[in-house]
Amino acid sequence: MPDTEGLRHLLEWVQDGVVSRRQLLSLHFTHGDIERMLRRKDLVRVVPGVFVNHTGELTRQQREWVAVLAHWPSALTGLSALPHPPPRAVIDVAIADNRTVKPVDRVRAHRKPDLADGSTGAALLPA
Repeated sequence: MPDTEGLRHLLEWVQDGVVSRRQLLSLHFTHGDIERMLRRKDLVRVVPGVFVNHTGELTRQQREWVAVLAHWPSALTGLSALPHPPPRAVIDVAIADNRTVKPVDRVRAHRKPDLADGSTGAALLPA
């Protein structure tokens, strides 16, 4: 049985309306459930494997969540990690140096050799 309360909590209180396929699956949603939510526009695909709960333009914070979730495990880095980053800037995320990721529009991935063990001091956002 899908954890709809867990999804509601994640979307409304934690991740500003953004969720990943991996998170949906961990909440016991099936592929069919996800496809149904997409057809009904309860969720809208932003990039492969990452969805938002509306059809409008994304806010800066939602773009940051999309960037982190699309490259998970990752963390905001550089100017993107500041409290008030430039509004139209590319979003910078740190990833482990041994990872291969698909490019995401307006997101720049920075390989960090010590990210995987958490020794960079970067806080990974919860998934």
